[in-house]
Amino acid sequence: MSGLGYQLGKLLGTIVVTLSGLRKGVYIAIALLGLVLMLLLYGSVRTNNPKSFPFSPHSLQVGRNARVTNSAQEVNMRQTSGYQNKPRSDVIVTVPSGEVVKIVGGPEHSDNLTWWFVHWGAYEGWMAEYTAGKRVLLEPT
Repeated sequence: MSGLGYQLGKLLGTIVVTLSGLRKGVYIAIALLGLVLMLLLYGSVRTNNPKSFPFSPHSLQVGRNARVTNSAQEVNMRQTSGYQNKPRSDVIVTVPSGEVVKIVGGPEHSDNLTWWFVHWGAYEGWMAEYTAGKRVLLEPT
């Protein structure tokens, strides 16, 4: 449990001891309310801004390999992460489906997608883990 979760639990325990003279129903209601509050606060601390990145399975890891899925004929490898408002020159090479890349960096979040810095043959650059339509482009091998 994080420091915040521990502190909230300790505070809840103090409140419970203080209110132990109240009737049992009130005691349970306050304890449950405190538990819900603790879970809500603790949960919000652990998330990585879910509103900005609603889909991010992160099944990939730096140092591991990934395969370009068959859901795309080819995937762009870019000089920088992101795809919106970029010049055509941002694309380094297109990697065909079935090819294996080595993940050497990331993840980075741009344009509501998760990007990984990868190595493939003589090339290194950024590739998206999935499309804006949530179709998976890179899968672990």
